[in-house]
Amino acid sequence: MNAPVKKLTPFEKLGYTPDTELLLTILSPRFRPGTIVTIFYDDGSDCPKFKSVHEPDKKGYIPLYKLTVVTPEDKLRLLTFGTLRTD
Repeated sequence: MNAPVKKLTPFEKLGYTPDTELLLTILSPRFRPGTIVTIFYDDGSDCPKFKSVHEPDKKGYIPLYKLTVVTPEDKLRLLTFGTLRTD
């Protein structure tokens, strides 16, 4: 007998894992654009709960379309300039 196939959540379908750091690109009620977050609770929806990397007590639900994977360049810009803005 085969084991049942686990259905992937929208978060997992995008190739994200619990270690994936994501960058908020659009204003969200709980976080400012430029905030780096990781998954806190994957409820299987398109709007799971995330926590801030720099403020772990800050948690909130964010639609997946507002997030993108953090690149090494993003991290360098944030460390150097404190922002992702280029202007």
